[in-house]
Amino acid sequence: MSKQSSPEQGDGPRNFHQLRARAGFWALGELGAPAVPKLLGLLNEQPEFVPSALAGIGVPALPALQQCLTNAPHYVPPYLVSEVPSERCVGSALGGLFVAINVGRIAASDAAFLLPTVRLWAKDTNRDAAYWAHGVLREFGEEP
Repeated sequence: MSKQSSPEQGDGPRNFHQLRARAGFWALGELGAPAVPKLLGLLNEQPEFVPSALAGIGVPALPALQQCLTNAPHYVPPYLVSEVPSERCVGSALGGLFVAINVGRIAASDAAFLLPTVRLWAKDTNRDAAYWAHGVLREFGEEP
């Protein structure tokens, strides 16, 4: 049997710890709600992971997800999207919201107040955000 290498040895996934942390918040669900302020504090450092961790917490984190969706500039040129942390967090927030609604972690009725913002992102130049916004809209029975 060959010895498996650990992420500490450098052979694991690039974002091993972030992925495990995100999975931990999905496992905790609403029990992770006390961590929402700390997660928001990490948003600029980890824009690809924090919003999806928030979605894993569920309904208590919806105001924080709203903050992720509304604090990013719209219509950033596509070549700059990867340079603006708030732009990167939008795709993660919308992707996490889609999954959370799809698996029943967040009821569509609880997230309905986000629909006007999601509709805006569905028309945005940020392709990642637009893709996930279309998915969220389909969860609400809307055709983008």
